[in-house]
Amino acid sequence: MKYIVTCALILILAGSNTAFGGTPTVTNRTNTAFTVSWTTIVHEKGWVEYGTNASCLNMKAYDDRGQETVDDTHYVTITGLSGTTTYCQVVSGGAKGNISTIATVPALSLQPGVAFGEVYFQGTTIPAEGSIVYAILKTTSGTESDTQSTIVKKNEPWQISLNSFRNMDGCSSFQYSSGDWLIIKVDAAGDGMATETTIIGTITNNIIDTGTLTLAGDIVAPPDISTSIAPGDGHVQIGLTMPVQDTGVAGVIILRREGDYPQATLTVGQIYPVGTTVTDSIVVYVATDTTTWTDGTLTNGVKYYYRIFTYDGVYNYSQGSRCYATPGKDLGNASVFPNPLVGDGVVCFDKLLANTHICIYNIAGELVLEAEAPNETYLWSTRDAASGIYLYLLKSDGYIRTGKIGIVR
Repeated sequence: MKYIVTCALILILAGSNTAFGGTPTVTNRTNTAFTVSWTTIVHEKGWVEYGTNASCLNMKAYDDRGQETVDDTHYVTITGLSGTTTYCQVVSGGAKGNISTIATVPALSLQPGVAFGEVYFQGTTIPAEGSIVYAILKTTSGTESDTQSTIVKKNEPWQISLNSFRNMDGCSSFQYSSGDWLIIKVDAAGDGMATETTIIGTITNNIIDTGTLTLAGDIVAPPDISTSIAPGDGHVQIGLTMPVQDTGVAGVIILRREGDYPQATLTVGQIYPVGTTVTDSIVVYVATDTTTWTDGTLTNGVKYYYRIFTYDGVYNYSQGSRCYATPGKDLGNASVFPNPLVGDGVVCFDKLLANTHICIYNIAGELVLEAEAPNETYLWSTRDAASGIYLYLLKSDGYIRTGKIGIVR
C-alpha cells in the first residue's frame, strides 16, 4: 500500500559566511513559506532579511522561538509569501551572508500523517531544546524525498507532518511504502549530533514513532547561572536562578573557600562529590534540581567565598559564577529604649552586634553623635540634646538599621 506524503527540498544558501559555523539550509518549502536554519560556533542572535528584490531586503523574520533568542542553533520560518521568488540573506551575530534566491513550490492536496520522537542531551533525560531535526524519506530503490525540519521545544516531542514531504523538484508529493526508510538527523551545534533510520512498517493512522534519540559529541559547557546570596547568623543562603533555554544543565556544584574566591578549575568528565578538595577549595554542594541552598554551621565574622558551576550530562563544566558573604547576627533584634525619653537620662541601644557603628542626627540632618559600640549595649547621654525627634543609623558587617528617637523635656 502506498502513502502520499510531502516534504521540502533541502537547499544550501550559496556563498554563505563560513564564520557562522554551519551552512544555512532551506527546508519546509510550500507555496507561501520556507524555513532557514543554521548553527554557529557561539551563542548569538540570528535572523533573516528578505524581499522580492535583491537590492531591497526590507523585511525581517526572526527565530521561531522569539526575536530575543540567543543560541548556537537558529531556526527562522518565513511566511506569508505570495510571489514565486524570494531573495534572502542570513544575519547572524551581526555578520551578513550572501544574498540567495529561494523559489516557492506549488500548493498540493495533502493527506494527514505525522512522525514524532524525542531528543535528549547526552547523559541525561533532559529534552534537547533548540536542537534542529532534519528528516527525509528514502525508498528501497534509493529515491529520496526533499527535507523537512523542525526544532525541539521545551518539554515537547518534536513532530514533522508526513504530508509535507515532496519529490526533489518540490512539485509533487513523495510516495513511500512499508519497508522504506525515514532518516532523521539532529544537529544541536555544540551540544552534539544524532542520527537514526527508522524502517517504515505497518502504519496505523499514518503515524511513525521514532522513539528517543540521545545527542553524542557534546563538547560545549552549559552556561553559568544567576545567583544571589544572603548572610545570616551562622549561615549564608545562596539563591540559584536556573537557565530556561537550550542549556542541557543537569545540575550545579558549589565550591567554597575562605579569604578569596576559589581559583580551582573542574576537569571535563570528572565527578566531584561533596567534601572533595579541589586545589584551593572544597566542594560543599552538588544537586540536580534546586533553587536555594543554605550553607550552615559557619563562623560568624568570617568571609566565605563561593564559586557556582553548572554541569551537563557528560560533565562539561561552566566557567563558574562567584559570590561571597560574611555570616553574623543581624540587627533585627536591636532595641532602643526608653523611646520616647521624658526628661533627662540616657537612651539605651541594646542587643547590638559587636563594633556596631552608631550615628544620631537631629531633624535638620545634623550629626549629633557618632560612636562605636564596644559590645552589645551602648548608652547615649541626652544631657545636651534638645527636645525633639532624632534619627539613628546602626551599621555592622553590611547590616543597617534605622529609626527615630523622641526626647521630651
